[in-house]
Amino acid sequence: VQLIGYLCWETAQRKERTVIEAADVDRERSEAVQSMGAQVHFISLKEVPAGQRRYLSAMAELGDGPQSTADVAEALGKTAGSTSDVRARLIERDLIQPAGRGKVEFTLPHLGEWLRGPGTVRRVQ
Repeated sequence: VQLIGYLCWETAQRKERTVIEAADVDRERSEAVQSMGAQVHFISLKEVPAGQRRYLSAMAELGDGPQSTADVAEALGKTAGSTSDVRARLIERDLIQPAGRGKVEFTLPHLGEWLRGPGTVRRVQ
């Protein structure tokens, strides 16, 4: 929220405006997710092994919100039991968390959205 506000004010100042409108927030949201990706998500995933990254990507492709561990395993072409170790490691890394019986969700805001995006790393100036 703070990053979106910062980007909106920066844009408003460049356009010599003193008001931020809903359209400004919508426009800057994508930039904020990409910037957060560079400053938080990219760094958080730097040491994550490929198998764990595939699990995260499968979660992201299933959409936002809590995901069924069975659905994630199916997306990976595996059984839920065979992915339990990967899931446990991601919980230990604090990248995902249990979200009810048989469900997991991302702990970092917008991580799924960033993983579904172009994967570019941009920084806020």
